[in-house]
Amino acid sequence: IPSPRSLGSIRRMRLHRKPTVAPATGRRTVRMDRLLRDAMSGDAGAQFDVGDVWLHFGNVTELALYWYRKAAQQGHVGAAVRLAVMLSAKSRFHHDAAEALFWCARAVVGGSREARILYPRLRRAGREGRRRD
Repeated sequence: IPSPRSLGSIRRMRLHRKPTVAPATGRRTVRMDRLLRDAMSGDAGAQFDVGDVWLHFGNVTELALYWYRKAAQQGHVGAAVRLAVMLSAKSRFHHDAAEALFWCARAVVGGSREARILYPRLRRAGREGRRRD
């Protein structure tokens, strides 16, 4: 289970692009439309950013998980780390320790420093969970 410190570092990760979300007025709305169009066309960076929008601004975790999965399936390391953190947190999100470990391992292979720190914690938490059963 990730510590509050590791969750904080994940939240501070930079977006792939400059933030384009603002009140739905004027030019920024067009930029969000472009971001959604890019995400739907398969751009992993845009998919990651849309996941961030749903998580941080829309507070809709199911849609955030959907877009993070789409980006991580294409090899986006940041999305894989974000999925691992979200899926390992028991309180706020859908908890799935096996899937969290899977995405964390993919992020480690992709070179993520955060994932290298998180991976042993997830393995340890998985072993402790099996002992309780």
